[in-house]
Formats: sequence, C-alpha cells, structure tokens
Amino acid sequence: MNEFQENVKTEIINEIQQHQKNEREKLREKTEKMLKKQSKKIKQLEVIVEMKITEVLFDSDINDWKQDESDFDRKIFGKEKLVILIKDTNYNLFGCYINSKINQYRYY
Repeated sequence: MNEFQENVKTEIINEIQQHQKNEREKLREKTEKMLKKQSKKIKQLEVIVEMKITEVLFDSDINDWKQDESDFDRKIFGKEKLVILIKDTNYNLFGCYINSKINQYRYY
C-alpha cells in the first residue's frame, strides 16, 4: 500500500471507530433514560401497593413472549405477592396484584 492508501485506510478506520463510539453513547443514554423512567414507575407502584418491589421477574421486551415458548409461567411459579403490569399496543397500562402463591403451572 502506498502512503495515500494508508491514509485513506486510517481515516476510514477512525470514522468507523468514532461511529461505534457514538452508537455506544446513544445506547448508554437510552438505557439510562429507560432505567430512570422504570425506577420512577416502580416507586409510584410501591406507594400504591404499599410494598417494596425487589425485582422484575419478566419483561416482555427482554424475555421470550411467544405462545408455548414463553418462560413467563416458569418465572412466576412458586412466587407470591406479585404485581403484574401490562402495557397494550395503545400504551394503556393496567394490571393486578396477586397475594397468593402461584402453585399451578400452565393452568388456564
């Protein structure tokens, strides 16, 4: 490679690295915003149910939600005092509180 080609190669590599850095920063910022928003909603919910929410067992944005493949039932089996929240495609938020222990698997 001649000097010109080396310079072009270096410039392209630098542009790619900068683009990757920018994308990582955007993802980090998006994640921080999502976590802050989620934290605020969890705090509001804790006031409503008068309990401390200690973990998210299932998140359909992360966990598999396909019929007959979902691990939702496995995640909640044996648990009690559950808050289940659902956001529909119109962004309506609704749900329920289950005090009793989930002791049946795939029962409809």
